[in-house]
Amino acid sequence: MNKFYRILLDAQNNDVWFIHGPFDQNGNLVNSELFTTCRIYSDITSELSYRIDEGGAPTNFTYASFHVPVIDERICDVLLGCDSRDIQLIPVKIEDERETRHWILNVIRKVQCLDEQNSTIMWWKPEDGRPDKVGQYRMVSKIKLERNRIGNRHIFRLDGWEVALIISNQLKRKLELNGISGVLFEEME
Repeated sequence: MNKFYRILLDAQNNDVWFIHGPFDQNGNLVNSELFTTCRIYSDITSELSYRIDEGGAPTNFTYASFHVPVIDERICDVLLGCDSRDIQLIPVKIEDERETRHWILNVIRKVQCLDEQNSTIMWWKPEDGRPDKVGQYRMVSKIKLERNRIGNRHIFRLDGWEVALIISNQLKRKLELNGISGVLFEEME
């Protein structure tokens, strides 16, 4: 049985950068939901950039503001060599970073595979004051997957809880072999 992992930011290392954005070429903040809701980003002609909010060591992987994954060329190469049908790589510039190229990792595949019976889920209720979200996931703190619904995917988001970025064991091993920094892998049940 194939294992799956959630990609988390390595918060144990306090000396890493935090980037804010993305910004368009006019300096306007771009809606981050365009890169976290499994949609193809269509405005690829506009150059996007990030600003460094907190200095520190750059990492191969980071979650920028609002949980947008930003990767460098080391991870980009691994992803393109493994499975690129479910991702879109959007080039970005990061202020003061001239030596390394970066991309927003836009995962465009979501899979309806959350085992709702065995996961710990908080649901939006009418009394929460958000009628547009009633019946949707408000928080998922313990994720269990229905593996028979995943197929042969190597990277995806959970349908209904897109904040979770999930990868296969095969992709995890390739990332580890390349010595990437900035991530922790939480095994999914």
